[in-house]
Amino acid sequence: MVRLWRQGYKVVVPQRRSRQGETIFKRIIAYAGYWAINRMSTVPIPRNTGDFRLIDRRVVEEIVKLKESHGFLRGLTSVVGFKTILLPLIATRARPARASTIASPAVCASGSTASSLSRTRC
Repeated sequence: MVRLWRQGYKVVVPQRRSRQGETIFKRIIAYAGYWAINRMSTVPIPRNTGDFRLIDRRVVEEIVKLKESHGFLRGLTSVVGFKTILLPLIATRARPARASTIASPAVCASGSTASSLSRTRC
């Protein structure tokens, strides 16, 4: 990711190439969710991406200027319009069942930094 950032990309987004190991229900929900988001959005949101991404400081500054109270990072990084690349990601192992994706209250209370922008559930 850093190599691509050094090449001039301001946003580097890992993109799942496979949803292997996920239930059919999860796959259907993910497909329907991205379909709905892209139908409503004025900017394309790449499928099978998460909020984890490398974001250049200039991009973070532009996102903060938007003053969004309910930030949808996948959409906000697209809206500000910087040079973006998708990095194909092949997961080597599935996340353990019931593993939380919610940041702990202590992490949320620690302050707003560039890395905390990816914690959308604080």
